[in-house]
Amino acid sequence: MVIGMKTRVLKRIESMVGKGSVMNSIVSSEPRQSVSSALFTCEVCDKTYIDTDMESCPECEASVEEVPSEIDACLDSPEV
Repeated sequence: MVIGMKTRVLKRIESMVGKGSVMNSIVSSEPRQSVSSALFTCEVCDKTYIDTDMESCPECEASVEEVPSEIDACLDSPEV
C-alpha cells in the first residue's frame, strides 16, 4: 500500500517537473561526485572561509592559509 502511494506521488511530481527526472535522480546508480573543501583563514581580517581552493581573502585580498584538518593536526602532533 505504501509502495503504491509512493509511486503515485512520484508520478504526480513527474507530471509537474518532467517525466523521469525525479525517479532518475532518486534511483541513479551513478556514484556521487564528492567535492573536497577546506578551511582557509585570513590573519588580517581574522575571518575563516570554506572553499575548494583559495589564495587570497575576498575582503582584503591578503593571502590566506589553509587550516589543518583534524587528521593533519593529529599526524603532526607528537605521540602521547
